[in-house]
Amino acid sequence: MDSFDLYFQPVSDASALELNGSIYPANWTAKNLLDELPFPHTGKIDEKYGSYHLCSEKGDVSKADRQLKFLRRRSEDIVVAYCWEYTDRIMRASPRRRVTMQDLRAEMIRDRLLLKPELQK
Repeated sequence: MDSFDLYFQPVSDASALELNGSIYPANWTAKNLLDELPFPHTGKIDEKYGSYHLCSEKGDVSKADRQLKFLRRRSEDIVVAYCWEYTDRIMRASPRRRVTMQDLRAEMIRDRLLLKPELQK
């Protein structure tokens, strides 16, 4: 259990365990889909920050497997993104173009991030 699960209800009834179909990139499989990465941690030190962090291994992943504009074109049933994306790029790709990031953030907090009932007062 992570800290999110301590305070909030699940944001969806869907479970990653229920996913099936073709998966991209190929190093992800049904067996490792719930892992942080589809390959072992290396402990590689990021030169920019002088320390190890999970993103260090992602630098070895091809650019096409890290960018939203490439991933959106994939035809597989499940597409796994390795890295975060700038919100303005996500907004440009969204069919809800007239909605601002602040609107989406407020909607998410209001409609999806629900405290567990025992924490509500």
